[in-house]
Amino acid sequence: SDVNSLQGGKYFSPSSASVKNSTIWFYNHYTNPITGCSNVDSIDAYIQATPQIKFVKDTVLIRTSNQLQTQYELDVEFENHDYALAVPTGPNASRCQVNIKSGDTIVEASFSHIPNQPVDSFRIILEAGGVGPCQSSSIVSDLVVSTDSNYANENYLHVNYGAELFPNPSSGKFKLGNLDPRNYNVSICDKWGKFHGVLQADNNNAFTWTETGFFVVVVEHKQSKQHFNLRLLSL
Repeated sequence: SDVNSLQGGKYFSPSSASVKNSTIWFYNHYTNPITGCSNVDSIDAYIQATPQIKFVKDTVLIRTSNQLQTQYELDVEFENHDYALAVPTGPNASRCQVNIKSGDTIVEASFSHIPNQPVDSFRIILEAGGVGPCQSSSIVSDLVVSTDSNYANENYLHVNYGAELFPNPSSGKFKLGNLDPRNYNVSICDKWGKFHGVLQADNNNAFTWTETGFFVVVVEHKQSKQHFNLRLLSL
């Protein structure tokens, strides 16, 4: 067929060729350059939308301190896909098992924990395969399992003291709103619970942190010694 003979009209236009999840009618008129004979043909084309995955990128799960094996059901939504996959990856992949069940809407995740380790981090890859030859989509999700219930509640400090961490994500500097840094000790840990140091506020009450990744900012009141955790994504 002659590609140049593809004609725009009532059912087809160059702009509508990119419309997804809809059927488009293509009309083709071809004339043989030697015989002069012509023919008309048409096809119905369906443009598949890109596969989508809806899931919280970083999820904090809570366990009791004596649980060395835990299992959770994570709500995941796959759209416009032919198949769905969930695969553990990273340094703790051997301690994580994941599978998809219930019509591609629930990921069942099982974790093995190290005794006396308050925070564990696991990473999984979620993939939604495109229909037929269409491209796939994937996301990487960090699952943090902690024995500290406050770890999962980013709003705990905000509710009790009106505090907030901003900007979040941050790029080198962040502040704690509605708190006087002089009354608090501020330190930072990674998502595995490893201590990275004490942070000091500058003259603008801003804290500097340049490493990239997912961290926990520990805020401790100097007088009462009560502490709260806020999650920080540093870019």
